Amino acid sequence: MEEKQSGSLGPKLVLIIIGGLILLNTLTTWYNLYNQEKGVIKLLEMSGKQLSSIVAGAAKEGMLHNDREQIQKTVETLGSQYEISAIRILNKDNIVAYSSKKEDIGKKFGNFSEKAETFREVEEKGEKGSLRLLELLTPIKNEESCYNARCHAHSKSDEILGYLQINTRLDPFDEIKNKSTIRLAIASCLCILLTAIISFLAINRFVHKPIKQLMVGVKEISNGNLSVRVPELSRDELGRLAKSFNRMASELHKAHMELVDWASTLEFRVNQKTQELERAHSQIMNVEKMASLGRLAAVVAHEINNPLASIVTYSKLIIKKLKSKEVISEECQENLKYLEAITSEAQRCGEIVSQLLSFARMKSEKFVECNLEEVISKAIFILHHKLEMSQVDIKVEKEDNVPMIFADPAQIQQALMALIINSCEAMDKGGFIKIKLSKDGDFVKIVVSDNGPGMTEDVAKKAFEPFFTTKTDGSGAGLGLSVVYSIVMRHEGKIEIDTAPQKGATFIIHLPIKLKEN
Repeated sequence: MEEKQSGSLGPKLVLIIIGGLILLNTLTTWYNLYNQEKGVIKLLEMSGKQLSSIVAGAAKEGMLHNDREQIQKTVETLGSQYEISAIRILNKDNIVAYSSKKEDIGKKFGNFSEKAETFREVEEKGEKGSLRLLELLTPIKNEESCYNARCHAHSKSDEILGYLQINTRLDPFDEIKNKSTIRLAIASCLCILLTAIISFLAINRFVHKPIKQLMVGVKEISNGNLSVRVPELSRDELGRLAKSFNRMASELHKAHMELVDWASTLEFRVNQKTQELERAHSQIMNVEKMASLGRLAAVVAHEINNPLASIVTYSKLIIKKLKSKEVISEECQENLKYLEAITSEAQRCGEIVSQLLSFARMKSEKFVECNLEEVISKAIFILHHKLEMSQVDIKVEKEDNVPMIFADPAQIQQALMALIINSCEAMDKGGFIKIKLSKDGDFVKIVVSDNGPGMTEDVAKKAFEPFFTTKTDGSGAGLGLSVVYSIVMRHEGKIEIDTAPQKGATFIIHLPIKLKEN
């Protein structure tokens, strides 16, 4: 069942960026508005000071001439400006002497005792509610021109004659501030929206899309599709991650293919190794069997060799005596036939005993460096008449790099002659024998092949067993190939048969170039 996705990285990153932008813009807007308000207050303070200087100058001239009407007119004119809430001149008892609002004249207004110019924010209740005001309070000090004036001289001891109060309305500036705040908020929202769109597109292109492709690739690999690859869209961390993913997928695919190949060939390899083990086991059994038969053959050959020689000798002696008579009766002629048969069979038994002696390793071995090409030539020369009688052609091929080997030339010649004779006897209507000599690693390979009738698989398995023969006329003892096998084993080599019915027989002999030390 497909796992339900709980969220996506792209929207989360966009939300984080939007949240950061909102916080940053909020702080920036607040800081700008705060500085703007401080700047406005500072400007109002400067404007108030200028206005205070103007009012003070105009009022001073009127006060020196005791022109109260001129002072009131000046206060009303200056106080009629929109941003001015009120301009008041108070005496030292805080009673309003002049005001831009006539209804305030004569009233006590506040309880001022300041001796220096002050700025402060105050609230004034009106018909439309409370108004935020910036109050500038300037003490009117008793100067020399005042206490020396003829019209209304003050005592020199009076330090403060009164106060000049100018109240500036802050609501126009609050209105400007609010509009500015709204404009900043709208600009911030547009900026955040634009940034969010750009961030979303960028994250979708450079983050979400590569990660999604990697997720699809991982899912495909988990489903067994090891051939999947993801695009390497960039050279950043995600691009390197995609490159590493493709390399990992390639290695996994390679390993998987090796496993598939190994699994597909496992049965073949097991069968191959089983056959090799069976062949090795068969060779070991043949070695053990031939060793036992060799010991038995040695005993049998030793026990019957002398009696057979005596039978042949005495049979020939009797035949010679009977044939020396001038007149031979019919009975003697019949006995001569029996004696000749006995001599022939005894001689055949002697040949078998001779083969048994060869098989039993009765002859001493003489290992020397020998040239196999010369050994092959000598064996062919000896069997030249046999080959002509059997109407068999023979050809020898030799590679250039065949070295000399350490072996018993007589035994190798005997083994080759046995193979050639076996091929000649198998091809009763003539044929062709090919001997090829070559180097194969640490071995010299001798291949003897013919175009005879070949062997069945069952016959090939028993070909090297002692006393096994396919000849039905009793002309062979079945020791020829056994002797060949025994000679090859003594030389620490190996021999194989490649044959099939009507495809001839090929004997492949491997002889080591150097024998083991033992």
